[in-house]
Amino acid sequence: MSALIFLGLRLLAAILLYAFAGWSFYLMWRTLRAQVDFLSSREISPIKLGLVSASGEMHIAEFLQADFFIGRDPDCELLLDDTAVSARHVRLSYHHGHWWAEDRGSKNGTILNDAPLSMPTILANGDTIVCGDTSLDVILPE
Repeated sequence: MSALIFLGLRLLAAILLYAFAGWSFYLMWRTLRAQVDFLSSREISPIKLGLVSASGEMHIAEFLQADFFIGRDPDCELLLDDTAVSARHVRLSYHHGHWWAEDRGSKNGTILNDAPLSMPTILANGDTIVCGDTSLDVILPE
């Protein structure tokens, strides 16, 4: 009789263990799903870049995607006709609620507000990015 009770207690313990594990995985999945929904619902803040042409006219380019390149490569989202600019000169990306600028190993380097851009840096409204001989003014929404 005691062997039967012991077997029943072991089965009950196994059922409780599997129920606890299942409930834990369900809670983790639900939390992860809520975080994915929250992150995907955030809107990307648009960025505008003011480019002064050789004739002195200001051209404004607006970008809504979270990641884009500036350079001479035809695949770049902002194509610069400047021989001092590399094919993929600089990358601008939006993450953690900020726009970031990152030099992509360009030959002549990238200048951000009169300082060399040596690491990914957060951009602010009014910053100036210099790629080769081309100057870009950063315009962010307030």
